[in-house]
Amino acid sequence: MTDGGVRDGHKVIRYGYPVYAGGSTPTIGEPNVLPYEVNEPIQCGGVLVWPGDVILGDEDGVVVLPSKLALEIYDECVHHDEVEQAILDHTQKEGISPKFFYPFNSETEKIYKAWKARQD
Repeated sequence: MTDGGVRDGHKVIRYGYPVYAGGSTPTIGEPNVLPYEVNEPIQCGGVLVWPGDVILGDEDGVVVLPSKLALEIYDECVHHDEVEQAILDHTQKEGISPKFFYPFNSETEKIYKAWKARQD
């Protein structure tokens, strides 16, 4: 991951390594690059990243989770995914539009609680 350019990123991806870069470049980098500092905060893409922060990325982009909040954010994401699945299951079963459940409301919560009870 870099906010700089990457050469041959498409080839690296074929080896199974994700590449997140600010762009591509045809130039060859220095062969003997050494770290200037280790375990220091950096800025990448305008975002401050501290040692220990969790970095997640997919084809839509990259996010940085502060280490102190990572578990809380993870739990919230799991809950959000479960609510989404409950809505999907309900709308497919009932043949109705999901628009009635967004933004999340009391009806959404009711459907989620019933769905969760069936999962346990």
